[in-house]
Amino acid sequence: KVEKMSLYRLMRATGALADRADYADYAYAAQQAGLPWEAVSAIDEGRKNGKVPAGDADTQRIYAAAQNGVRTEGSLEPLAKQAQASNTGKLAAQTADAFLASGNYPRAVELYDAALKKGGVNVDEVNLNRGVALRAAGRKPEAEAAFERVKTGPFANLALLWQSSVNFPPLSGGRAG
Repeated sequence: KVEKMSLYRLMRATGALADRADYADYAYAAQQAGLPWEAVSAIDEGRKNGKVPAGDADTQRIYAAAQNGVRTEGSLEPLAKQAQASNTGKLAAQTADAFLASGNYPRAVELYDAALKKGGVNVDEVNLNRGVALRAAGRKPEAEAAFERVKTGPFANLALLWQSSVNFPPLSGGRAG
């Protein structure tokens, strides 16, 4: 799941989501990963740029479920407080993922930092997502450094792709971030 979400995020950040299917698949993957904020924003973006028709029934179902998830989840701040008090970094990393998905990149970075400090997490996964949040926040040198810290497995390959995207503008029609 993490790998797929990272690829969708990279496609979105570089303007490579080509059509309705890309946006719908991305939104569905985000919803299935427990990141309804990201599902909503992906569909909103697809509708805004004309790639997702407003009357598309499949994306509307995903959108409605994601909006319900956002309402049900409520504020992420109580989770952030629990994460800061936790003995391990697992809850901090999960909460950081939610902040990343909701577009609150500075808060995501704070919690990824807490997760790394507390330990008990996959360091490569956290650094990859931390880099994504830093890139989206416009903190390019820090993003590059975070991607360089990713050393193993599929996360290392994803980090190389993300790192190569840091200094290139998005394709036409994409969103910066």
